[in-house]
Amino acid sequence: MDAPVVVVGLGGVGSHCAHALLRASGASGTIRRLRLIDFDRVSLSSLNRHAVALRRDVGLPKVASCAEHFRAISPTLQVDARDAMFTAEAAEELLLQSATGEVENPRLVVDCIDDVKTKVELLAFCSARGLPVVSALGSGAKDDPTKICVAQGLRDIDNDPLATKLRKACSTQGMDWSHISFIYSSQKVQRALLPLSDEQRSNPEEFGSVANFRLRVIPVLGPQPAAAGMAIASQVLNRLDNLEEYWPQPTPAPRRNLVDKLLDSFKRDELNASGGRSCLVDVTPVEATFMVHEVWLGRSALNPELDAFAATGIRFTLCKWDARKSATANNLILATVKEAEKHRTPEDASPEVRKRVEALLSWATTCLEKPLTLPCNEDEQATKHAEQNENPENEHWLASRRGESPTLDAEEMALVTEQLSRSSSFLGSGQEKVQKSFVVIIGLGAVGSSAAILLARAGVGKLRLVDGAVVRSTADHALAKAADIGRAKVDVCKEAILRVLPHLEIDAVHEDLKNLENLQEIGEINGKNPDVILDCLSSTQYKELLVKYALDRKIRLVSVVTTPRPVPADPSRVVVAPLGEVWACLSAVALRCRLIARYDLGEDPAMFKDIEVVHSQEPGLWARHPRQNRGVEHRLQLGATAAAVAILRVTGGSVSHQVEPCGMTLWKKLRNSLERMEAGGDHALDLHGIGCLADYIWRGRSAISSIFLKHSDMALTRWDVSKPIGFANLVLMTAEEAQRHRSLARSTGSLPLALLEALKGEGEREASNEAVALIRTHKLLQRMQEHLEESFSGSDLSRSKAARECRSKACRLAADNTLPRGESACWGSFAAFAGLVGETKVVELRCLSESTSCKILGKAEFLSPGGCQKDRVARQIIHEAKASGSLSPGGTIVEGTSGSTGISLCLAAASSGYKVHVVMPDDQAEEKAELLRRFGATVQMVRPASISSPEHYVNVARKHAEKLNAESANSAIFANQFENSANFRAHYQTTGPELWSQCFDCTPHKSLDAFVMSAGTGGTLAGVGRFLKEQDSSVKVILADVSGSALYYKVQKGVLYAPEQEERSIRRHRQDTIAEGIGNDRLTANFALGLEEHNGGFQVIDSAVRVSDQEALDMAHHILRHEGLFLGSSAAVNCVAAVKVARMLPKGSTIATILCDSGQRHLTKFYNSAAWTEYGLNPPGQRCSLDLSFVS
Repeated sequence: MDAPVVVVGLGGVGSHCAHALLRASGASGTIRRLRLIDFDRVSLSSLNRHAVALRRDVGLPKVASCAEHFRAISPTLQVDARDAMFTAEAAEELLLQSATGEVENPRLVVDCIDDVKTKVELLAFCSARGLPVVSALGSGAKDDPTKICVAQGLRDIDNDPLATKLRKACSTQGMDWSHISFIYSSQKVQRALLPLSDEQRSNPEEFGSVANFRLRVIPVLGPQPAAAGMAIASQVLNRLDNLEEYWPQPTPAPRRNLVDKLLDSFKRDELNASGGRSCLVDVTPVEATFMVHEVWLGRSALNPELDAFAATGIRFTLCKWDARKSATANNLILATVKEAEKHRTPEDASPEVRKRVEALLSWATTCLEKPLTLPCNEDEQATKHAEQNENPENEHWLASRRGESPTLDAEEMALVTEQLSRSSSFLGSGQEKVQKSFVVIIGLGAVGSSAAILLARAGVGKLRLVDGAVVRSTADHALAKAADIGRAKVDVCKEAILRVLPHLEIDAVHEDLKNLENLQEIGEINGKNPDVILDCLSSTQYKELLVKYALDRKIRLVSVVTTPRPVPADPSRVVVAPLGEVWACLSAVALRCRLIARYDLGEDPAMFKDIEVVHSQEPGLWARHPRQNRGVEHRLQLGATAAAVAILRVTGGSVSHQVEPCGMTLWKKLRNSLERMEAGGDHALDLHGIGCLADYIWRGRSAISSIFLKHSDMALTRWDVSKPIGFANLVLMTAEEAQRHRSLARSTGSLPLALLEALKGEGEREASNEAVALIRTHKLLQRMQEHLEESFSGSDLSRSKAARECRSKACRLAADNTLPRGESACWGSFAAFAGLVGETKVVELRCLSESTSCKILGKAEFLSPGGCQKDRVARQIIHEAKASGSLSPGGTIVEGTSGSTGISLCLAAASSGYKVHVVMPDDQAEEKAELLRRFGATVQMVRPASISSPEHYVNVARKHAEKLNAESANSAIFANQFENSANFRAHYQTTGPELWSQCFDCTPHKSLDAFVMSAGTGGTLAGVGRFLKEQDSSVKVILADVSGSALYYKVQKGVLYAPEQEERSIRRHRQDTIAEGIGNDRLTANFALGLEEHNGGFQVIDSAVRVSDQEALDMAHHILRHEGLFLGSSAAVNCVAAVKVARMLPKGSTIATILCDSGQRHLTKFYNSAAWTEYGLNPPGQRCSLDLSFVS
């Protein structure tokens, strides 16, 4: 078992450090055990700077409060909470003994103690025992988080009173602490300790929680210790990464939300009560959430003292208030299981309870008619509802929803005054300005949510939170718990903030930023502009809109610019600068250049004086590749910095700006030189953009020789003369190198010949030194272009909600295996095949919809260039094989397939010079084999066989690939569509997001109720189903299975079995179904990704239905006659299953399926009357469009 990381001291700095460590490393496994040591209790005044403590935690030990919240965030993390004061005598027990008494050295000790004597004892013990330690110095009485520094030892630390005292103690006791890393602020102390009263001075022992501890109070601005704690977390994680190799661990599947569980349980209870007959539960997840959270406030309707969210061990359930009425939201109450067993009608409750419950249900009925706002003419009901709930949070929430300023009684005012006392002592009269301020935060990822909670803890008057996304993991949000995954980020933020400061006015807008008009609606309240807008989006595309909006309305904007994906970063490199003066941040400089060019703003930096950019100026940060969940701590630090900037701007304070560079004369020279060489060109780079390239990107070195250049010998030149000037096409060289490079590049019209030859595959190992240098620079420019494109697209509000969440989830699942739409390493952005794959239409099958009173949609994958959805799989398999180096140029792709995948592989490989060898069973339609031959494939036919047989077509294909590779290494790949998870990823990344978005466009209620699909490899069903479930867990994913397949029983009974596989009757060569390419008697890796017991606990496939060959045959002809679609056997099976599922669901439901193949490949079998006789099928009859009697 891994040794723990120990955090000693859980005040502002320590709690934020531990919290950032948890968010950044809990899921990845970097830290599996965390030991927390502190003797103190949560006080009301400490809430302005603590990381996780809420009002309800006041009076609890800090370690207990932290441990409870940390376990809710990461249930797998082992938290050892030690409620004890560190002393030299207790050091060995606290630091070296585990909870079971075993002796173990911690991996690292984090010292966040602010008492000098105790700190000296801790550092002395760690030094004597050789324990690695990172130590925090003072963060109180300071307000500039950009001054955070890291030092090795104490010698060079200035402006820190605690460091001065520690140096003296170190010298007196002869200790050497030069090996210890210290995190401190180089800012001078801004506030003095608060003076003692006469009584305190006369009798100090009577004051303070511990004898001999500092009695005088330090004024604290909350974001400062928060930023320091997050900086320490960065340092700790960097140290740990250097101490041992980093091994990413799989993230555990999140637990479902409590409301989802309650609703599912309620539906089961109703089903059981009806004797197993289908019954209608007319309650949506949104309505259930409203009833549980807003109406019943998580408490029993029959006994409000019982809290469902408290860890009491009491089981809760949803039940009907009146069992005689239908199951609707306004007949739903929350109760304990025991209460629900006894309750049947309102008469079962006491008169007082009945009166209260019925009043609340009446209020709920009114609210559900307009679920987004309170009824404008029902103030009396709303007030009555608030009075009936003793929770004061609800009163403030109702007032905020009505647009009123909540009134605080004397007791609440006293609480607020104490809670904000530390902030008030720092800000003085500025605290009143903060409490009257209006701040808008757009984008609530790790950055935005971190800023939001710190602003709330500082007492900001009104917050508007804007984000259209949901929480995807606890690592991408500063406030989310494991149970919050899947919930709207704005709702999670609002809930958490109100538990810290209940009177705060919060307006949560679950909406995407789309355009300037949309932004005006988001940014104003009753015509009032906000005092500050915090832009925490990751997309510079939408940052442009915010900057333009702020410039037009003269609103102060604080914009946080990060890398598109979290990466580890130097915590001491965070800076703030006006947008017009930013030069050490590639994304921000590119943003400014686009703004100047697009809106013709000119290059005067003063224009952007009210647009401040929080960013890291660490060189090379843009080129760094992400590691799992690392870098989250840096984003939290950026959020804390943004919060500090916002507070200081509201109060008239200031944060020091990035130092103006001293090389502007050189920048002007470089720009003039570039303009002379590129006369008439559109440069689109301002002066600071030139400086970014010269001093930040290339750092004064030649891109070719890497030597430092003299100012007189520097020149910027285009790398690829066929492309326009831009950040990713300008390099710094000596004047002589630049002239030679231009000459060589112009001779080819693009790049130097040596580089073009090296890029064609001669390899860096055999290339000349010059070619190696050229390739290195070329790759760096490619990475720069990728960074700029990723920054422009972002990951928060960059597209529609469905598309945005699709991209982020796909990146998390597939890591580096993503395949951009219409562009790949294999074919290029305009290749015919790759450009046509995907974005297929969704059509409504009206003859099925009208007959079932449901909307049945089909995604027409048969319109893909290869005629089915296997085109997506083929593209992904070849792309990943080429990227991994397992497929050499001119190599052979071998696959065992019933035909469709082979056709797609042939088309995908045609323009890339690959050969294709297909092994297929001889019971498939002859036209498939003929097509494969016409497309250039070698086709090998084998008899159908069990997968356990070496004669099975998949095993034959695998053996052939092995044979080719034995003859010549990397000469062939086995595509292995059944087991290759590229199959799953292709549909998770593309088919699923497309279908989700298209269903939103073509259904009036913007939802999807069920997805139905047959399975061969299982990649489509599992990939699409997984994506849909992550968007809406209520979507039913249902397998359509054919005779002879064992998948139906696997889903329904948990066992992979079919009657045709009975031991005494199983056949070696079987012909179970006329349908081709679907059904299986084995569990493939792709299908397993859809089963909870095989994929880590995420249930994708809910149930299965059987489809007979006769039903499929009749359906194919029915669709042909009434819809004009000529479908293949797989698509016909899917349509039959869609009808069966529609009959199970309420009227008006939406069911989607895949029309995966055309009938053109099934002429000799599925559409051949001779084959019908062979399989014992009757010729299809003629029926009217609404007659679906052939579906059982």
